[in-house]
Amino acid sequence: GHGLEVALKGQMQHGEAVGYGMRIAARLAHRLGFIDYPLVQRHDWLIVQRLGFSAPWPNQVCAEELMGAMTSDNKKKGRALRYVLLEAPGRCVNPEGDWMISVDPACVLSVLEEFIEGSQASAETEPRHAVASTEGSTWGESSAEAPPC
Repeated sequence: GHGLEVALKGQMQHGEAVGYGMRIAARLAHRLGFIDYPLVQRHDWLIVQRLGFSAPWPNQVCAEELMGAMTSDNKKKGRALRYVLLEAPGRCVNPEGDWMISVDPACVLSVLEEFIEGSQASAETEPRHAVASTEGSTWGESSAEAPPC
């Protein structure tokens, strides 16, 4: 969400940008195997329908630009991009002890591309499910046991 604010240079309201960030984070949690797709759909419904954050995706922001803008996010630690991801309603993944998780940038980019494409088409479909890697400290990295995100 904060990366979207940076990319748009303040042209989107903070709440709308954070709402988008939360929807993207739900898809990232799903891609990594932490939550099921019905929880992603519930997340969308709460943010879009219940809270009314339904601004159209800004066409001038692509996934690569958003990745670049996220490097200035306030949750960034060193070079790693870290996220708050759900593992259940009201409960976040906590592998690093601070409610944040480092995720492979290639995985994040893939999720962003799918989300933006779906938002622009106004008809999202369920993303393919991938298994998260537990090797090292970054989720979503490819390994012999887990396919790439």
